[in-house]
Amino acid sequence: MMHLNDGQLLETKSHDKLGKDYQRLDVHISDNPSLDKDTILFRKSAVVGDPVTVGNKQTIYPVSQPLELPRDPLSQLPVNLELSTFVASIYASETDKKIQDSHGITIFAPTNDAFNRLGMLAKHLLQPESKQKLKDIATYHAALGVFYSDALSEGKHRVPTLASDAELWINKTKDGIFVRGEGAADGDDREVIGQVDKKDILTSNGVIHTIDRVQVPSTVKVTINDLLSAEGTTSLLHLIQRANLEEKVLEGLDPKKPYTVLAPSDRAFGKINLGELLEDHEKLLNVIRLHILPIQLPRLEVDEILKYRQYSTKEEPPKDVPYLGVDIPTLSDDRYVVIRKGVSGGYDVSVKGTLQDRATIINFGRATNNGGVLMIDNVLLPKEDYNSHKMPWWAIILIIVGAIVGLTILAGAMYAGWRWYKSRREGNINLGRDN
Repeated sequence: MMHLNDGQLLETKSHDKLGKDYQRLDVHISDNPSLDKDTILFRKSAVVGDPVTVGNKQTIYPVSQPLELPRDPLSQLPVNLELSTFVASIYASETDKKIQDSHGITIFAPTNDAFNRLGMLAKHLLQPESKQKLKDIATYHAALGVFYSDALSEGKHRVPTLASDAELWINKTKDGIFVRGEGAADGDDREVIGQVDKKDILTSNGVIHTIDRVQVPSTVKVTINDLLSAEGTTSLLHLIQRANLEEKVLEGLDPKKPYTVLAPSDRAFGKINLGELLEDHEKLLNVIRLHILPIQLPRLEVDEILKYRQYSTKEEPPKDVPYLGVDIPTLSDDRYVVIRKGVSGGYDVSVKGTLQDRATIINFGRATNNGGVLMIDNVLLPKEDYNSHKMPWWAIILIIVGAIVGLTILAGAMYAGWRWYKSRREGNINLGRDN
């Protein structure tokens, strides 16, 4: 008699819509103290009697109802509410029919949290003009071939996908099953490599595994301009265009020179005199350059900003951001910004050498040339522009010292007055003597 295990996938003789692969039957075993034996389920059908052995290799299990084949993937995916964004992307990109009609596929379905980790990129992909990019990403998560977890051998496997000329790497290790797209720097780049969470969700034409990272194929090109256009940063876009930096920075024409743009939100620009900036081209240029860092996106911890962290390359690894901060150059000559990790969480940015308010990083987005965008809630000002609107340090010190001296004199006068008033009320009047 065959020995059954909970979670086991039994191979059946059915292979309709699976190509050369065969459909599996999932087994569920649980304790049943009232019957003093285990309850066995084949899919949703319970075993209702003792199994009967026929010959040496065949066993018959009486079940409560006929076994049903798994549903199609587009009926199976919506059952898991954690996959609602992925389901929406399939329909929005009109790839539902292609996935439905494919035979023998494995869908690596990113969770909603995986899409949240994309930050500004997720919003860009949902724009009408990004339909083709969304289609490429949706089909990229459908691998050609049925890869059940128990049948997948350990090691790396390179597999084609429904996306044209795009392949995925599947790596089964002792720590689990990992999915690596073309955006990963190497086999250990966990910041973009997806790990299988829930596995072996059977479908009529294959199997579904959920993963915790969205994989982006190399066919999807994302520029800084794309990221800024999808968010509330139209004021910055307008200023960059006025500074004639659009072609150089936003389009990312040279993939060897990544940029990270510190993008103040439109609300942040509402806090400053925007008209004054537009009237002074040199000042405008200085402000814009201060917000552009000639480096790839810094490495940020996932849980600090919408559970996100950026990836690295072997040639120029991104800077880790410690609590004490890291100095980062800007396009503005000899000016640096400092990015710090907050003790209570999150990250902030300030101009090195000034006392102006720090800006908090509130969103992010990664471009395909290793650059990206960090959205901030304040506009950074060059040191000289900030100081021109502030009093010199020595004037501030004089005011503080003067205030302290003034308060001391006032307190002394009030104390003397109180002593005099008290002595009058108690009748302690100095009558003196006549000489």
